[in-house]
Amino acid sequence: MMFLPLVILTIFIVLYVSPSENNLNYRKVRRSDSALDILGRKYANGEISEDEYLKRRSILNS
Repeated sequence: MMFLPLVILTIFIVLYVSPSENNLNYRKVRRSDSALDILGRKYANGEISEDEYLKRRSILNS
């Protein structure tokens, strides 16, 4: 008699604790970043200078 509620409770706990797609980091879900997105992120992180950013952006936009 106590077995069925215990099984149901266990299933709910496993479903609640297990990772789902909604809990994934947005960065992992978004797989197709455009070249302009990547370029903008590099500039924002300070990996490239403003001159390099503008040069590469003009190349990508043409």
